Amino acid sequence: MFSISKCLKESFEIFKNNILLMLFFIGISFLIIIGAGVFVAKIPKDPTNIAKFTEFIKSNQFFILIIILILSQFITVIYFHIFIKLAKKESISFSDLLPEALLPKTLKLTGLCFLIMIIFLIFMAICLFGFTFLINNFKNLIFLPVILPFLLFIPVIIFLCQYYFSAFSIIDGNLGIFESLKESSAITEGSRLKLFLLLIPYFILSIIPLVNIFFPVFSNIFYCVVYKELCVIHGIMDDSDADLA
Repeated sequence: MFSISKCLKESFEIFKNNILLMLFFIGISFLIIIGAGVFVAKIPKDPTNIAKFTEFIKSNQFFILIIILILSQFITVIYFHIFIKLAKKESISFSDLLPEALLPKTLKLTGLCFLIMIIFLIFMAICLFGFTFLINNFKNLIFLPVILPFLLFIPVIIFLCQYYFSAFSIIDGNLGIFESLKESSAITEGSRLKLFLLLIPYFILSIIPLVNIFFPVFSNIFYCVVYKELCVIHGIMDDSDADLA
């Protein structure tokens, strides 16, 4: 099982030793937030223009979704490729960041996102059917509508903790979609409770104003370090500095 304190210490070291690069990514995060605000502010206010804008979005929503998804995954691949290299103490080569090197990983990551969305939709459909059946047939249990939504989180959290590092496996090892899911399941075995406990401060810090501009960069470094440690522990990666105890 990985050590949280060791991973935090190593993450702080990486952040400190690459402060200019970290500030660059923080600046990019800030610009994205500002850009989103400007985009929303520029949406036409005139009712006629709003109707045209809405109609354009509706008529091209699938195409727009695909473009946004691929672009976001391409940026994600670049972002995490650099951070995983830093976590592994490897040099970052410019050739690794060329489109021809990153595009296959981007397409795999996009496919992984679609697979997760399909699984989620099927899960929600099953839950909706099950909840409707229970509520209609057990009307005397007035606590059901309150408890059932919370029960949704249990399989979602289990899935998240088990397959969280699938994207890391694609970006770092260039694995296929199903291979990455298998590897993530393998390396998180025995550490899922600890990963779940880490989600609590993660979500709290992510919603605090200003902190949510700086925190994602550090947290992503931290999870790259955790990924490296888990790979070392399970014999997938060699690292003489890793703590196998």
